[in-house]
Amino acid sequence: MNVPLKLAVFISGCALVMFASCDSSTSDKTPAGTADSTPPAEVSSLLTTPGDECVTLTWTDPADADFHHVEITVTPGDLSFMRGKGENRIVVPDLTNDTEYTFTVISADADGNLSDGETVSETPVDATGPTGPMPTVTTAEIAGNLAFTVYLTGTKARAGGEVTDEGDSAVTERGVCWNTTGSPDIDDDSKWASGSGTGEFADCYLRGLSVNTVYHVRAYATNSEGTAYGSEITFNSGWTMGNTRYGGLVFYNDGNGHGLVAYAENLTTSMVWTSGGSTQTTELGTTRIGIGSGLANTNAIVAQAGHTASAAQFCLDYSYNDGETTYDDWFLPSWDELGQMYAMLKARGTGNFTNYFYWSSSEYNANNAFMIYFATGEADWDNKNPSGTTLVRPVRAF
Repeated sequence: MNVPLKLAVFISGCALVMFASCDSSTSDKTPAGTADSTPPAEVSSLLTTPGDECVTLTWTDPADADFHHVEITVTPGDLSFMRGKGENRIVVPDLTNDTEYTFTVISADADGNLSDGETVSETPVDATGPTGPMPTVTTAEIAGNLAFTVYLTGTKARAGGEVTDEGDSAVTERGVCWNTTGSPDIDDDSKWASGSGTGEFADCYLRGLSVNTVYHVRAYATNSEGTAYGSEITFNSGWTMGNTRYGGLVFYNDGNGHGLVAYAENLTTSMVWTSGGSTQTTELGTTRIGIGSGLANTNAIVAQAGHTASAAQFCLDYSYNDGETTYDDWFLPSWDELGQMYAMLKARGTGNFTNYFYWSSSEYNANNAFMIYFATGEADWDNKNPSGTTLVRPVRAF
């Protein structure tokens, strides 16, 4: 019987070491003339992941190995790959689906000594799985998505996704998984399950996060064929709510490392929304209510013809130096920004707020503007130039 000859080449510095054997299990694997004939330890934790016409191998390095020889045994021939120390992952391409392959990873040292090797079998499969399609799932963006950024608190976040197709069998679990290194999966990383079946889900809670840290997230869905993953997204966890940063108290993170802070104290007893000029901005509806619109609103208010003074003008004129940096880019928050400020600061007992009304920069109509009652968080509106007055708290973006 003819035994196939396997040849491996290892390169160490400028030295080229070659060896030949009839089989990876041959007992005498020490090349003649080496100073040290002790073989290195075997690799450990050899794992396989099947893919479409490929298999991924991962393993743990032994401390005394310098190289790894990856042998794939399959009729009619053998394939060999060489990897240096620390390169403990390989994707073996150009395989035939539904064919079982035997993979052996042999560790070697610079003298050409070989371990016995670790062996495992795996069968590559096409993207539809062994008998039918996997689920189809998408991952919801967090960064810049107001549906999720309002929940970013530095140490906590909220995430979700959507299962659009269950595949050939029912989705028994869906949710998200996350880590800080990339390609998170449900076996090795943190995860939060959110029910089963198709449809959107937005109630996955990421807890115990590190502040101002980038996290990687993938939605997943599991059926009888296995677990499918959505695209990988990233977000920055931001800063803890109420912490002093960038001249104020953090009350909003946008998922990209930026956000909003509120000045830490009340700066004036109260004032009117606007005085002088018309009772509305240049065009009714110029001001908006959403997070991110406060600065544009503020500029629109002071740009009115005949404008003489306003809560918006007060914020634009304000300047604060914390002993190191001067911050002079404050503005009057929009209605949603003011609501976020209440939820993340006042409702948590932070910010030295008064139990009274605070102005937003958002109009309710031509004669009235939105405000929030900081004793309860209730939204209201009042005349832009009322007989009474309302409190103001400047904010700035970082």
